[in-house]
Amino acid sequence: MTALEQARRRKLARISAQIMDGVAFHLSTAPTQALFKIILGWIMRGSKGGMITGLPRLGKTCAIKWCVKAIGKFYGTSIPYLHVPMRSQDHPGEKDFFQHLLVIGKHTDALSGTAYEKRDKLNTMLILMAKRSPLHMVIVSFDEAQAFKLFHWRWVIDVANEAIENKVRVFFIFLDSLNFRRQRKN
Repeated sequence: MTALEQARRRKLARISAQIMDGVAFHLSTAPTQALFKIILGWIMRGSKGGMITGLPRLGKTCAIKWCVKAIGKFYGTSIPYLHVPMRSQDHPGEKDFFQHLLVIGKHTDALSGTAYEKRDKLNTMLILMAKRSPLHMVIVSFDEAQAFKLFHWRWVIDVANEAIENKVRVFFIFLDSLNFRRQRKN
């Protein structure tokens, strides 16, 4: 096999991997640009975050990933980003919640410690991520936010408060399908 054929195969494999990961489809469309303007407005006004709702499987997650990159380009720097796919659990606990975030963030010591220690590790991880950014901000998105219970919201508020104490900003984006409103009414 010639060097040119090998290069073509590597390029094709790289493109195929992007398609399988879904990253090849992060496109600028009218809805994603509108979402970008909304999220950028939230950031500029100093909001702590926001909620994006829509029908399931219509591309909210991909749109958010595109928006995060576009916001980075707008500010001329990359913005640290952590995308958290929420899991539904029969008996969710604080330790499991923070461990899940640490695992998603690829923390080296995510599996050990008490709930308090895991919360502390997460806060430290997010603070360090934000401090590396010229904006002193990290964006965290929670996919399937309809799985949140009241205590999840309290834990997220605690994380935001800890960031404020350390003079950095954690900007939260919550993605949920439209059944979130129905779930809260029940």
